[in-house]
Amino acid sequence: LSCSTYERCFFKFSSIKNNVIPPTVDLKEELKNSKAVNYLIKNNKISACHDISDGGLIVALVEMCVARGFSVRFRNLSKSHGYLFGEDQSRYIISVNNQKSIEVESYLNKKNVPHKCIGSFDKSTRVLKFPDKSSISLNRIKNNFKNWQKRV
Repeated sequence: LSCSTYERCFFKFSSIKNNVIPPTVDLKEELKNSKAVNYLIKNNKISACHDISDGGLIVALVEMCVARGFSVRFRNLSKSHGYLFGEDQSRYIISVNNQKSIEVESYLNKKNVPHKCIGSFDKSTRVLKFPDKSSISLNRIKNNFKNWQKRV
C-alpha cells in the first residue's frame, strides 16, 4: 500500500514520505493485460471496465456503482486491505454479461491474464455491503461527491 491513496489517508504523510516505496512496474505484464482488455472492449465482450490505479479495487467498484446506479453482490472478495486498496498497475475491473462470461474467461485464460469473479451487479439495491459487514449507501456517496464538487 506504499505510495497509495490508502497510505495518504490513514498515515501522516509528512512522517513517512521519506520511506515510501512505489510498487514495482512490470511493463510486459502491463502490455499483456491492457492488450487483452483492449481486445475485449473493441469486440464488445465486456459492458464496463475500470482500472484500479487510484484508490484500488474498492474505490473503482464504488465509482462504477455510483455511475451505474446499482450495487454489487460480492462473492469471494478478500478482506485484505492490500487487495482491496492496492493500486498495483495493470489490474482492471471488468463487467461481463452472463451470456459472454465463458467466452471472456476462456480468452483471458488463453492470454494468461489472471482474473477472478468477485461478484455481480445488483440492481435491487443502492447499498454496498462489504465482506466485513460494513455498508454504505450509494446515494450518500453521490450526495457527498456533489457537495464536494460545489466547494472545489
